[in-house]
Amino acid sequence: MVRAKRHQRKSGESLRGKPRDSGPRLATKLKTNRERFEELCRVLEAGPLSDVDREAEVHRLITEIDRYRFVGESCFSVALIIEAVNRAVKGLMDLQIPLSKLDVTCLSTFLASSAEDELVALEALSEIHSHPTRAETSKLAEPERLVWMLVEAAWMYTFQSYFHLKRKHQEKSSGGVQKSPHT
Repeated sequence: MVRAKRHQRKSGESLRGKPRDSGPRLATKLKTNRERFEELCRVLEAGPLSDVDREAEVHRLITEIDRYRFVGESCFSVALIIEAVNRAVKGLMDLQIPLSKLDVTCLSTFLASSAEDELVALEALSEIHSHPTRAETSKLAEPERLVWMLVEAAWMYTFQSYFHLKRKHQEKSSGGVQKSPHT
């Protein structure tokens, strides 16, 4: 009888007697990154990045996307990721905060190309990702830093698609299948 009582637990407790995860933290864990990118698009579309609450929401979503980036999921569209980055870049450019000429050129090129085909959009994202400003995010103001954080997260999701599409395009333009350098 003593043993049976020892293993009984109260509702809401784990086997070790600690409270189970519930509420917003559990809801965060059950949400997919596709849903986070969709929510991010809605938040970015709702108004300027200069709004403090919106800025905090964007930061939270990007942080969650990064935290759960290794959780597998299906039906995840590259176009959705590109759209989220597009909206964030537009939002940053609309703020008209001082950016370097290199930043403005790089971001403007992305905006112009993201409406084209997927490979062109991913090439532009690759250019932004390899931009030197990305490495110095700790020195940036929050709206700009958020965009570079999103670019990093977006690239982590799309770089494989980019190299796959790039290889297919090269094979198509060369008129056949290229031999692997490993064979």
